Amino acid sequence: MADSTSNSGHSALSAKLDALINEFIAENPLSRAASERAKQVLPAGNTRSVLCSDPFPLTIKSGDGPMVTSLDGREYVDFVSDFSAGLYGHSHPIISRAVSEALATGFSLGGVIEKEAQLAEILCFRFPSIERVRFCNSGTEANTFAIATALAYTGRKKVLVFENGYHGGTISFKTADSVNPMNLPHDFVLAKYNDINATSPLIDDSIGAILIEPMQAAGGMNPSSKGFLQFLRDSATAAGALLIFDEVVTSRFHFNGLQGAWGVRPDLTTLGKYIGGGFPFGAFGGRADVMNQFDPSANGSPGLSHSGTFNNNVFTMTAAVAAAQLVTEESLGRINALGDRLRAQGNEIVQRAKFDNISFTGYGSAVGVHYAGEASAALRDAFYFYLLRRGIIIGRRGFVSLNLQHTDALIDQVLRAIQGFVDEPAGPMVRRLTTDQKIADFFQWTSRIPRDPTIPSPVPDHSGLGITQRSNSLSSSIIDPTFSNINPPQSVTHPLPVSFDIDSVMARDEPLLAPRPSSEHSSIRNAEEEDALLTGERTHRSPERRGWGFWREVGLFTWAMLATIAVIVLAVVFQNETSRGRHDDSTAPTPGEKPSGKRNLIFMVSDGMGPTSLTMTRSYRQFTEGLPIDDTLVLDQHIIGTSRTRSSSSLVTDSAAGATAFSCGRKSYNGAISVLPDHSPCGTVLEAAHLAGYKTGLVVTTRITDATPACFASHVNLRQYEDRIAEQEIGEHPLGRVVDLLLGGGRCHFLPNSTDGSCRNDDRDLIEIAKKNGFHYLDDRRSFDSLNGGADAQLPLLGLFAETDIPFEIDRRNQNDVYPSLEEMTRTALKALSQATADSDQGFFIMIEGSRIDHAGHGNDPAAQVNEVLAYDKAFAAVLDFLEQDDTPGILVSTSDHETGGLSAARQLHEEYPEYKWLPGVLANASHSSEYMDQALQDYLAVEKKKNKQKKFVRELLVEGLGVTDATDEEVEALLDPELPYSHQYVFADIVSRRAQIGWSTHGHSGVDVNIYASSPKDAWALVGNNENTDVGAFLADYLNLDVNDVTKRLRGSAYWSAEAVAESVSIDQAFSWLGDPLGEDVRTEGLDTYHHEFKKRGLETDCGCGQIH
Repeated sequence: MADSTSNSGHSALSAKLDALINEFIAENPLSRAASERAKQVLPAGNTRSVLCSDPFPLTIKSGDGPMVTSLDGREYVDFVSDFSAGLYGHSHPIISRAVSEALATGFSLGGVIEKEAQLAEILCFRFPSIERVRFCNSGTEANTFAIATALAYTGRKKVLVFENGYHGGTISFKTADSVNPMNLPHDFVLAKYNDINATSPLIDDSIGAILIEPMQAAGGMNPSSKGFLQFLRDSATAAGALLIFDEVVTSRFHFNGLQGAWGVRPDLTTLGKYIGGGFPFGAFGGRADVMNQFDPSANGSPGLSHSGTFNNNVFTMTAAVAAAQLVTEESLGRINALGDRLRAQGNEIVQRAKFDNISFTGYGSAVGVHYAGEASAALRDAFYFYLLRRGIIIGRRGFVSLNLQHTDALIDQVLRAIQGFVDEPAGPMVRRLTTDQKIADFFQWTSRIPRDPTIPSPVPDHSGLGITQRSNSLSSSIIDPTFSNINPPQSVTHPLPVSFDIDSVMARDEPLLAPRPSSEHSSIRNAEEEDALLTGERTHRSPERRGWGFWREVGLFTWAMLATIAVIVLAVVFQNETSRGRHDDSTAPTPGEKPSGKRNLIFMVSDGMGPTSLTMTRSYRQFTEGLPIDDTLVLDQHIIGTSRTRSSSSLVTDSAAGATAFSCGRKSYNGAISVLPDHSPCGTVLEAAHLAGYKTGLVVTTRITDATPACFASHVNLRQYEDRIAEQEIGEHPLGRVVDLLLGGGRCHFLPNSTDGSCRNDDRDLIEIAKKNGFHYLDDRRSFDSLNGGADAQLPLLGLFAETDIPFEIDRRNQNDVYPSLEEMTRTALKALSQATADSDQGFFIMIEGSRIDHAGHGNDPAAQVNEVLAYDKAFAAVLDFLEQDDTPGILVSTSDHETGGLSAARQLHEEYPEYKWLPGVLANASHSSEYMDQALQDYLAVEKKKNKQKKFVRELLVEGLGVTDATDEEVEALLDPELPYSHQYVFADIVSRRAQIGWSTHGHSGVDVNIYASSPKDAWALVGNNENTDVGAFLADYLNLDVNDVTKRLRGSAYWSAEAVAESVSIDQAFSWLGDPLGEDVRTEGLDTYHHEFKKRGLETDCGCGQIH
């Protein structure tokens, strides 16, 4: 698909489009039947031309929030939003409640109603150009009446309009050569949009009205320039014409419409779509002197007449007034930001993939997808049907409209789908495997296909085997899900050659046409359905007739069996031969054997991530992206074992003791930073690597002085000594500087306490000291971007991008211009270290931590946690990409230091026996973390003291930030309770957890075993199975041939070392004073505590400085 301009690319795209359409037909039989029935009485099967779609449109049965459900029972994220009319999503409770109440009072009243004036007041307040307003039933009607009103006022006949303008079914334009026969019979003058030079000569005193959309919506989400609109304003005034802004769509971009955003005031404005709250609506209004033509009392004559039975119908007026309270500057700004992100990151994805034939345009919450090239129509349709397959609906022509129910998580879902679409190449991507691995994998694949006598034996599809792929995908029930990334077996149409290329049949990523079941509701198919899946053709043939088609299939079946047997025989022979050769080759690597010579080691820590975190995130991702149940996380595909996590002082470890086990390979007490129970330092794998000539790095999303990174590059008796940790990380260390690259947060520990943003206890400026020690310093997004992905990085490098922690991913993505992501920092660090070691005999060691998974667990915040785990999964995938592309052998090992929160993917809410379920859709509705929500609330409460306004703000905040529309009075009161004995963050998090039915047993850690992952179990053979966490530390040192015990000896030989002693020849009397104050004899460093009836915790409560006890 990447070469869509070539003939072969066109052919491949056409084949894939055929397959997607065939799959669409197979999966939506009820919609198809409904369409066929509708065609018997409705031209084209509907009464809205934009909904016409080949082979048939989906029939929508219901909608809720941001989702719609088809007649076939399939759920989709709705990004059409009724072509911008559905701004509020579906079935919004505020609107539903208001309409239900109106229903009880009577309808079709035939008189003036109170809501009519209320709505007019709302619109006149929102749009200052509207001094008087009248209602109708659609945007088309509004523009029709606005034109007539302007021409009546000016006494002229001509109307200036613009190419590609759409003002309704009877007022639409393409070019001068393409006239809509349905257009009203006005004297239209057609001008070029956004072209002052071409438009200026057309405006004279014959023009009565100028009608323009500030952004052409149907014309491809093409916004006007402010300068062009101002030119029209000035020209209309000079010519005595009336300027009409069609803001039927664009009024959603700003509380005052685009006219307010750009400061250009029209004479008349037309409105429609969303303002009616989901009911038929239109409005036109403007200057009082113009609109008073409809007021007989104002001009002393009958004036203009404007009637319409349903202009002020009860339902529309009621719904519109109720919906108006949902439209605020903040709510519109939020979805505009979502649209901006979708547009910007969508373009980044296609540009990065050099996929020039798709682009994203528009303004704010409206996005247009544009397709170029000779095959643009096929590309457009392929993209549309591919998104449908991923559970996403957009307008087939490329129309995308966001609504207030959309969240960052749903935008992420679309972006991942875009990435999946452009990543699909013209042919399968090749996995880098050794020949024996390829043969073994292929043989295992063929041997695990169910031998159903009604199904041809599978033969891989690729030109290397002389086999052609048919246009539709097979049922996933035919192929074992373990090998779902391999191209589906197809029928043989050419003889099998003697040699074949296994690379050609081992697909690395899920292909565009990956196998999927034709029905989510049944795993059993009748013979006709199977045949339809295999042939892509309708199956209405009589079972008694056996013509050429039947015997052709018999022949293909027989040939497929023979060909498959040949492949299997060749595979077995080849495997035996290569195995014999491998056994004879004493230099070939075996499981557990390390590469010789230069190598890299990448160690990742998913702080606080337990097995349930993976379960919850996997299900969340499958739900939000509409993925099948066997589509798992990257991490899921690399699990090799588990780790036991206890420390020397407790069965429940903290991060410090856990990281000490990784860095030193030794058990220690909770709170210890690479210090043993006897308060002596232990050498770390990073220090040993540095001394052995390796480059080293630390990348985190918390403070760079937090427990995990600290344990690799510093030694203190207690993790709270972060000022001292910072000093050691920049080189005030017995071994000198041991870290070449540090990226993360925690800037406050490096700034003197006389500086804003400092949290140090002294006035030392560690940033200036670091610079004197040779560090290149970064502190913002711009300086990070200047590294050019690491290509322009110079070591040593210190990047501190936040005062404390980098925000949770769910919040950070809205501040992408401020903070880099974990994936971005990972890719940059790997590139920088790889370049720095390009000419070295040694590689590098780096520790990368997904730090804030732990913080989400401490806060019991499931929405924050799933997004943190997804961010970690992306970083893990980035490392795999690096290892695959880099020339130096290397390995990735990943594990957690502990589990946090006692997370459970279930929760009993009531006394009666519970239902077996949890609801990921609740998490998808949240766009912010409980941490962010609490800060927003506290900021508001600091300035607003009126209780009624506080309550209103809390309810609005819950809707906007968490998607919670049914908050109880008790929940609101708890959030406003100043005497609450715990953080309000916990209340926000519990509001989400209860609705999602996610359970937590603690705000601290638990003692559960955690998973171990690796890029290859063969390279990390020693960690396969269940391990002590110290085994992980031992493996890291062993893989790099490092002696951490030697480093320990050197550190202990520096008992009387200190930075001050080195600089100022100060005498040190106490051994290891550089480790900070010892803990005291009454604190347990070894052995377990016992039960105490007073329920009091004995020992030290270690405060990390972030509000949590770790």
